[in-house]
Amino acid sequence: MTARRIEYYLLILGLTFFSALISTDGRYKQRILGGRFAKRNQFPYITSLCRRSIGAPKEDCIIRRCRHICGATIIHKEWLITSKTCFDVFTTEFHIVAGILIPFETSGDIQIRRVTKIVHSGNDSFLKDNISLVRVHQAFKINVTVGIIKLPKADTVYGSSSYIMGYGVTRPKDRYFVTRLHYMTAPILSLSECREMIRRNPVTANMKISDKYICTYPQPNETACEGDTGGPLVSGNILLGIITITIGDCTQVQFGRFINLYTRVSNYLSFIHKVLKDRSVGYTDYGTLD
Repeated sequence: MTARRIEYYLLILGLTFFSALISTDGRYKQRILGGRFAKRNQFPYITSLCRRSIGAPKEDCIIRRCRHICGATIIHKEWLITSKTCFDVFTTEFHIVAGILIPFETSGDIQIRRVTKIVHSGNDSFLKDNISLVRVHQAFKINVTVGIIKLPKADTVYGSSSYIMGYGVTRPKDRYFVTRLHYMTAPILSLSECREMIRRNPVTANMKISDKYICTYPQPNETACEGDTGGPLVSGNILLGIITITIGDCTQVQFGRFINLYTRVSNYLSFIHKVLKDRSVGYTDYGTLD
């Protein structure tokens, strides 16, 4: 087991305790993610990052032989943004499926692209700079079904509310991903509020939450879950954050409310713009954060 993977699992373990102890009010319900069904074309920038066997036809991505791993968000006609954790274990070919409301549907609006480049931010660590950019082999055809989200500005002021969306788990003890895109509101906490809530718990008191994170505090029984990692935190049509990691084992948790953590995109604008202009990066590379 590599040091990076050990670091990753330790982070999951810590966040499992973190989730349980911070949970407050709310009764156990049938659906953990909660939220609502998305409408077609409501969020045209959200995509499914999936993997399949090397050499298999791309059509596998719409006939249940392409496994959904994470969400990814279109920020350019050839580039998407997601979480670094999505690329820890899997070594097979990656594809992007855009324009889907229901996984494995065969609508003519679906666009499937092969990932040709993966650029990770910073260094080989999940605890820092958890953000990656992926490039596809062919530009997306931008339309009402497949669209580009706006990046924030360095001085973007975050409101009190936002949305997250994904194809992740929606029921307790369910290891299968949803049959339709879901979304939910995610009230944003100030950094001081987030740090204070974490500080009050003995298990999480020593957790360091830097300004590279955004914290949200969704309603009881609503949280990001397996398969949602890498997806967007948005306000209007502006990308604020990237869902950083599944918080513990949300398919087993029987508590009601959680703090969710996201990578703050505005902290990485120079990295993003540099990568989008640099066509010399290899299939897997690490970009600088200067």
